[in-house]
Amino acid sequence: MKKQMLLLCLALMSMSMMGRTHVLSSVADFNALSAAQTDSVTFSCPLVALTQAGKYLLLTDGTDNALVYGYAQGINSTCQNGDTIIDLTALYCMYNNQLELKNARFTIGGHGPQIAPAEISAVNASNLLAYGKLSNVTASVANKKITFYTADGATVAGYNAASIALPDNPSSALTYEGFVMLSTSTYQFIPTAWTGEVEDIVYTPVASIAEFNALPDGSYFEFTTDVTVAFVYRIMYNCATIFQDQNGDGGQIYDVRHNTDDAYKANYEAGDIIPGGWKGIKIDYNGTKEITPLEGFAAPAGKGRVSYVERTFATLGETDVNRLVLVRNVQLVNTHEYSEKDQQKHRNATDGTVDVFDMYDTYHSNEANTGYVEFPEVDGTYDVMGVGANYKGTYEIHPISFDGRIPGFPESALENAKINAAQKLLIDGQVVIEKNGKLYNVLGVML
Repeated sequence: MKKQMLLLCLALMSMSMMGRTHVLSSVADFNALSAAQTDSVTFSCPLVALTQAGKYLLLTDGTDNALVYGYAQGINSTCQNGDTIIDLTALYCMYNNQLELKNARFTIGGHGPQIAPAEISAVNASNLLAYGKLSNVTASVANKKITFYTADGATVAGYNAASIALPDNPSSALTYEGFVMLSTSTYQFIPTAWTGEVEDIVYTPVASIAEFNALPDGSYFEFTTDVTVAFVYRIMYNCATIFQDQNGDGGQIYDVRHNTDDAYKANYEAGDIIPGGWKGIKIDYNGTKEITPLEGFAAPAGKGRVSYVERTFATLGETDVNRLVLVRNVQLVNTHEYSEKDQQKHRNATDGTVDVFDMYDTYHSNEANTGYVEFPEVDGTYDVMGVGANYKGTYEIHPISFDGRIPGFPESALENAKINAAQKLLIDGQVVIEKNGKLYNVLGVML
């Protein structure tokens, strides 16, 4: 008897964990449903496929649209526009505020007339899950983030969630088919296909960061003059390289896992001079101008010097983005407010006007990776040397040291450099460091 009762309890527990099953007669019923993530839904009505790419499948009942993400094992996920979908069963899923059908099972019951995508000019709550197209648009791509530019100059936020193969030259005027999706609080156009003629890439020559900054986002360019690496942060497949041009202005090359130029990925360290002639794409990432590297990265042409600017939080601005910036007497508080898992989202409070963001701290890296920067264990006042950044219109600092030094410039790296007094005076606000009875500047050069 006890054994039977135990089996009954286990069965009830299993049923509870599996959740309930809701039989629905329309997408509107699904949208109105209040269900648990373990609940399943079954549609008694036929649905029609609109567009499919990767794990995403957009369906309609003729009135409203529903989004499928992921398919049950053995299900053929290759659907064509106009396919009739019957006997669909899936898990109810709310992911980043987007309602979805997860691990779907269904049968393709036939093929009907195709449904043409509607023209889309903006993405917002009014056209959530709309099936549409962006016609005659150019684009800039930063990893999976896409910014589409319409012919009248408007921008549309996009994201390559389905991981489709994008055109080699997204600055070509093309037409993208897809749908509108919500991710947390951001509406995005998710492309599932594109058509049009891809133009040959034309590289605009630039000789300085000022000329680079003047280019439109998405531009292909060739940097024609030498630059000097100021700081390198490398973890796994990603690498951020902060560099300075011959005017002292700063830029950032952000290499993602899709890049295969091993000469860039493997060879450059702080102090290296990158010879002119390399190519990239200008992108805007949440307000900070970045470069997606393409080709032409030659071996270092020796060692160079870098400079920094000294600022207060009140004077930090757009000209300091991607530059080395020194801010003295920074009061760091709540430096370990979050767990290590949450370090990426951590803001270290300062004077309430500028964030000191742990871009290079332990959540992103470890001591074996290039550019590891550990925040102080003790709250207090520090001279913060960091990289200026613009995050969605707010200026902040990504620290690289808390003692006013620029890491990566040991004495041995510049031991053969001819440094005279006049050259030293070119660096404003020079910090003198005493070590073992000797004096050094922030570059590690003996004075």
